[in-house]
Amino acid sequence: MKKKLLAGLSIGLFVIGIAGVVMATPFLQTTDLISESERTHFNDFNALPWNSTSYTQDTIQVEQINGLNNVSPVLSGWYPNGGDWGYTQMTFNDLSDFQNIGFDFSSGNFRHDYIWYDLLDNNISVLTGSVLTAGLSYLSFWGGGFDTILIRDGRSLNTLSVYDGTHNALSLGNIETSGTTPVPEPTTMLLLGLGLVGLAGVARRKHKK
Repeated sequence: MKKKLLAGLSIGLFVIGIAGVVMATPFLQTTDLISESERTHFNDFNALPWNSTSYTQDTIQVEQINGLNNVSPVLSGWYPNGGDWGYTQMTFNDLSDFQNIGFDFSSGNFRHDYIWYDLLDNNISVLTGSVLTAGLSYLSFWGGGFDTILIRDGRSLNTLSVYDGTHNALSLGNIETSGTTPVPEPTTMLLLGLGLVGLAGVARRKHKK
C-alpha cells in the first residue's frame, strides 16, 4: 500500500512540475492592450532607410523574406515597394522569446482583406491562421511561447497561407512588446525534481525484486 502511495505521489509531483515548465499557448488579440508604461520594447521605424530589407530598433528586428522589392518608409512605416510576393518576419535580434507583441498595420492594396500569420518557436509552428481585417488597424499576440512572427496580407479568394507566394502589400508601424519570457519558479523545479526522484526510487525497488 505504501509503495502504491509513493508511486502515485511521485507521479503527481512530476505532472505538476511538468505543467509548470511547459510554456503557455500564444493567442491572437485585435485590440491594443499594451500601455506605454508597460512597454518593454518599441519600434516606430523612425530611422528606416530607403531600399532596405531589414531594420532593427530597440532590439525588435523586422525583415522582408522572399520578396523581390525593397522596403520604403511610406504609409505607416514598413512597406514593400509596390508590394511583393514574400512575407514579413519579426523577431528579437537575439532570438529570445516574445511574451506579448502588438503592432499597427494597413495595406497598400484595398482588395487585401485578410492577414495570414504563422508563429514559430525554434522553427516549429505553434500558432497559424488568418484574420479578417475589416475595421481593424491593430493586431497583437499574447501568452508567450514563440520567438518568430511571419505575417503578410492577401485576398481571401487566392491567398491560402503565409507561404503561398501571392501578392503581399502589408504595411507595419509602431511595434511594441510587453512582459518578459517566464522562467520556471524554483518551487516548480523542486516539484519536478522530487517527482523524478520518487519515480526513480520506485523503479529501483521493482528492479531489485
